[in-house]
Amino acid sequence: MSGCVGVADTGRAQPDSLRLQLLAQTFVVAPDAVLELEYQLSGPLPASTAPTTTTTTTTTTTTTTTTVPPSTLPGTPAAPVDTPAPETAAPTTTVPVSPTAAFSLVVTAYEPVRFRTDVADALAGRRGRAVDSARLEYDQVAATDPATGLVTLSLDVATSTSGDVALELELPRAGLYPVTVDLLDGVRRIARHTTFVERLVDADTATTSARMDVSLLAGVDDPGPDADANDLVAARSQLLELAGLAQTVAAPLTVWLPPDATAALEGDAELAERLRSALAGDEAVALPAHELDPSSAVAAGEVDVFTRTLRTGEDLLTELLPDSPTRRAVWPTTEPISTAGATMLRDLGARLLLVPYEQYLELDGSLGRDFTDPSRLYDVQLAGGGAVSLAMADPIGAVLDTVDTDLRTPAERAVEVFATLAAMRIQ
Repeated sequence: MSGCVGVADTGRAQPDSLRLQLLAQTFVVAPDAVLELEYQLSGPLPASTAPTTTTTTTTTTTTTTTTVPPSTLPGTPAAPVDTPAPETAAPTTTVPVSPTAAFSLVVTAYEPVRFRTDVADALAGRRGRAVDSARLEYDQVAATDPATGLVTLSLDVATSTSGDVALELELPRAGLYPVTVDLLDGVRRIARHTTFVERLVDADTATTSARMDVSLLAGVDDPGPDADANDLVAARSQLLELAGLAQTVAAPLTVWLPPDATAALEGDAELAERLRSALAGDEAVALPAHELDPSSAVAAGEVDVFTRTLRTGEDLLTELLPDSPTRRAVWPTTEPISTAGATMLRDLGARLLLVPYEQYLELDGSLGRDFTDPSRLYDVQLAGGGAVSLAMADPIGAVLDTVDTDLRTPAERAVEVFATLAAMRIQ
């Protein structure tokens, strides 16, 4: 173990302070493999306040001149006399010191986490015991783009399972490690970033144990049957985002596309074709042509109306997305649903109700906030016998929503999602 480097804590970084922005990293590493981290500084590096020294070299030379004084006695040779000559000073040589010589980066690994709540704690600064750290000189990892002036830091950190090497980061056993990267000015920390790395049991498990199947649901808001021009503009914007997402993500999507939102495609054949092409092979959730609440429909005795509207909505989506099967198997809902409403949906083909985590907490028999594994299915008993399965939309999905005040990079969001999923697998 090479030991941990002490870092002066200057407090949590503020939005306007210098930040280490993660661009890319290796999330899964085999034993004794290299952990690669790439960062970009959010602004210019401040002038160093650490004391620096300048090295100067001065050389002096001394020569000796031998003289023979006149003899004072006839026939007696005079003894030589050594007379020191004046010292001659050689030019002073100054070795310049890099203005960034005092800066360095310290990568520290902490005790592996076991629960998804540990991931959130680590991101909030509540980490366990430090295991090991490695220091890298700033000048060896920094590169400045001459066109933009942006500084990129490329860190290649060798990991080890044991040993005492200062430049290596010891990860002694398999697990999910919180890792901090500190940018130091001398011993003073000026920026910190927290990330995670999963160390595998051995190199042969790199393609299996790091895998976890995830279902992705993407959708747009329902503008309703009386949508005005502003509503349709907002719907079109979301449809553009949906098409872009489907083109980017290789994994299959389950799409929540209210038929009323497709009114935004009228007169825009290009967007309609882009959406059709992007969603080819994905699955669309069958929805009523106009928004109808299943619980209210049953309570009002309008089951037939709900059924006809659902069939019409299916036809509209099938026409719009001929290469995307429209299915009734899943019913996502953000509103409470009655037992009678769930029974009707089951009778119409729904086999799974998908609810937000917060809604699950309000259900009778829920395990409360101590329950942190929403990957499990539950059976909801229905009136007249039978059951329908209930699943929760994992709250980690909120990490993927971008807001103006969110300073996280896409890579940072991805790491949080993967770290949470890895912790769920571990626990």
